[in-house]
Amino acid sequence: MSLHARCQQRIAIKSAHRTVWRRRCVRYYASNTANDPEWFQKVRTELLSRRPQYHREELDTLHYEQFYTTLIGFTPNTVKHDANSRPNISLAELLTRFNVRVQSPNLLGDGTDPLHHPGEPWMRRMWAGGAVKLSPALKLDLEARSELPLRLKQRVACLERIKDVRLHGTGDEAKIFVTVERRFASRSATEGESEGTLSANNFKRAIRDNDWSDSLVKEERNLVFMKAKTAAELISITSGQGLGATRYLKALEHPDYSFTLTPTRSLLFRYSAVTYNAHLIHLDPTYARYVEGHRNTLVHGPLTLTLMLQVLNKHLKLSQIAQGHEAITSIEYRNIAPLYCDEEMRVCLKKKKQTDTGHSWDVWIEGPTGGTAVK
Repeated sequence: MSLHARCQQRIAIKSAHRTVWRRRCVRYYASNTANDPEWFQKVRTELLSRRPQYHREELDTLHYEQFYTTLIGFTPNTVKHDANSRPNISLAELLTRFNVRVQSPNLLGDGTDPLHHPGEPWMRRMWAGGAVKLSPALKLDLEARSELPLRLKQRVACLERIKDVRLHGTGDEAKIFVTVERRFASRSATEGESEGTLSANNFKRAIRDNDWSDSLVKEERNLVFMKAKTAAELISITSGQGLGATRYLKALEHPDYSFTLTPTRSLLFRYSAVTYNAHLIHLDPTYARYVEGHRNTLVHGPLTLTLMLQVLNKHLKLSQIAQGHEAITSIEYRNIAPLYCDEEMRVCLKKKKQTDTGHSWDVWIEGPTGGTAVK
């Protein structure tokens, strides 16, 4: 894959020998901050100075049960193990945990939290994509297994911070992209003297210095903030003239494997509940249509990642490729076009590279017309 195909999602797989590394994409929305307008430089500085969020939780069985109950019927052969046996949790499930619980009176008008919000007039938020990487030490540990070394009822810490803020476009078309980084570590690794204060500070310092330290997993979430619809746009939407067809990208090559599903209102509601997400574009069809300009409620960006991870993981376990204890070690993806409730979508997999050390995969999601919505 050439470096110019940066929108193509690639996944590195860990074999029983060593890791296959994937070339990192260049963010398509990067801007030269030195040349950015003064107002944006102030916004960027304020966002980057916000205090990181530090969470410590037990990997409880309730979340585990709710996660897999939500996905049954929407992923291939979803199996929920007995929680009493304390199974290892999947990467997909881990990424749905550690959600900041902002009190309801402090939520914004669209139901989102204000933690990453740049302020007015940037009142619309969408999920633009993200990336996940496992630590080099954890990749070595995966030689003997195919799951994360994290089990139910184990204590885990997560540190979340705003890593980067970028401006793309000008005028009414301007967008602010906020990159949120989350790091996960065993809670015992972050605890030490004074009830964990010393080790927790070391954990935070490692993030500041861009070091892995005790982190097991790094996740980046790319959020895009846009201005509210203008009065003219809202009038057009109300009259039914402003709801154009979704512009999906041209379909990619034929997949080696695909799984088709149709997201329902119950799926979107339950996933919102599991991830503590009150964003109205996933829950309220009237709001999604007449305020945001969508024809129906939207499938969550994180849900598309969950589906891709679950489908690929199941395919690896059921195929001969899984021999040798392979596991997903890195992933990057972009949400290009919205996917809607009650509209068919297809998760597609294609092996792109195979060596004696592992495999790389392209994974994407197609919308109801066959065009690419996530890749």
